[in-house]
Amino acid sequence: MQILVTYMPPKPLDIDEIKRIIRQISGKLEPEDGPLVVPCIISGKGHIWCYNPKDRDMIRILRGTKVFIVDSRIDPEGRVMIYAETGEIALIEQDELLVLGFN
Repeated sequence: MQILVTYMPPKPLDIDEIKRIIRQISGKLEPEDGPLVVPCIISGKGHIWCYNPKDRDMIRILRGTKVFIVDSRIDPEGRVMIYAETGEIALIEQDELLVLGFN
């Protein structure tokens, strides 16, 4: 069985999407802002090192942190762009994320 995946470089930071996620976290999202972004958490215990595309360096994020996928397209290294509840933007492997859903 062959799996076909389209690899695309992440798009530039979508500031409007990040602002919408911040409004969602703060509870100030309006119906006209669009649908809610599904929250995820980084699986495991301890910390994980992730690439920060904004500053072009590696950052350490605590596993178990709630994150939101900003860009679900997969880059050539198999990562998606996330916004962490702590304010970091990073690229992380999709396998490291667990979908929480809306509890």
